[in-house]
Amino acid sequence: ANKELDRIEKKYAAEKMKLEALLKKEELRSNSLADIVNQKTKENAELTQILDDLIARVGPNRDE
Repeated sequence: ANKELDRIEKKYAAEKMKLEALLKKEELRSNSLADIVNQKTKENAELTQILDDLIARVGPNRDE
């Protein structure tokens, strides 16, 4: 019975290690994606500011 218990404990310990490694991998991936989103948000804000500046230079409604 003890051998069977040891076998089961080793099996679940290995499974736990595998799942912890997968979790760490996904946490790193998630953090990386969050960094990318933050960078893109910053870039979009910069582009919006550039466009606003260009529109302001052109003047209000030059078509009129």
